[in-house]
Amino acid sequence: MSPRALLRQMLTVLCPVMLGACCEITGECQECDSAPAANTLSNSFNTYAATGAPVASFRLTQDHQSAGSGCAPAGGSAVALSVTSIASVPLRFDYLVQGVGATGLVVWSRTGSVPRLAPGQSLDVGQVARTPVRVDVGARAILTNIAVVQ
Repeated sequence: MSPRALLRQMLTVLCPVMLGACCEITGECQECDSAPAANTLSNSFNTYAATGAPVASFRLTQDHQSAGSGCAPAGGSAVALSVTSIASVPLRFDYLVQGVGATGLVVWSRTGSVPRLAPGQSLDVGQVARTPVRVDVGARAILTNIAVVQ
């Protein structure tokens, strides 16, 4: 068999495999059997100072778009954060909030500061991430520089 004929035969076999792999990775070659479903997901948790004193409740929400049957997963959806004081005094603090995947690895993170949060007061931080990972899988926050303010 000539080298040219061998190459032609290899390409005939490999092209459909490579195209299939490309479609699987990018999702651009598939037609959806059904429309994607939208779900509003949330994850709330309380945070505490090193002394054990309550600081704030963190609430993450996400309008998650799950892929329809036969579709590649969506590129991700926005994660919004709101912080509500559970302290008995006004506080200021810095935070690192992280989204955690099913394997326990951090899939996104965001730092920020709360200059003043009175008891019971809520602060709508807004969008903190965009991720295909469901926000209800896991999240955590690390607080630093916690101080009482007037």
